[in-house]
Amino acid sequence: MRHKDTSFVKFALFFMSTAFQFYIVIYVISLSTRVGLAFVYPDIESRICTCQPSMGMILAGIFGCLLGWIGTELRAWCYKALGQYFTFHLAVQENQTLVTTGPYTYLRHPSYLGGCLEFLAVSPTLILCNPISMCWGRHLLSRGPQIEAAFMLFFLVAPWIAYPQRIAVEEKMMKAKFGKEYAEWEKKTWRVIPLVY
Repeated sequence: MRHKDTSFVKFALFFMSTAFQFYIVIYVISLSTRVGLAFVYPDIESRICTCQPSMGMILAGIFGCLLGWIGTELRAWCYKALGQYFTFHLAVQENQTLVTTGPYTYLRHPSYLGGCLEFLAVSPTLILCNPISMCWGRHLLSRGPQIEAAFMLFFLVAPWIAYPQRIAVEEKMMKAKFGKEYAEWEKKTWRVIPLVY
């Protein structure tokens, strides 16, 4: 049994993934350029970038990296626990068994929690604290700060709109496939966020 996502869910998941990959590429290129220039011309940093990050920005970047790392590790744990049953599309395989081990011992949809943590990490880490935004890139566009704010808002809001829609459909499919077994497991676990949802 397979389900097709709504247009918004498709767009949000595609855009979040694409924008995330784009920002990572930009970040790596910028950082590599900065490191290379600093190695060849040790005092060029002060001439290229006159704005130094505040302690708040540094802490936001560190916090974002930590959130992203936790989210990525949680998702990797989910993929490992699901094994052959993992798919990016909402689908229940014919011979599938209900996985209740690993992170699924505690949550019914831990991969979505990992995804939310990853997207929460994008805002402070890649959008605010990348070398382009911190330095010369902010001044390239007259609306640079507004564009950053729009990206941040999107990455903070979109997962909380897209994921609940997918979760509702996924739970319906799982209940249809596993019936009472799923209902029993549902009583013992949280959906996505322990003690909250």
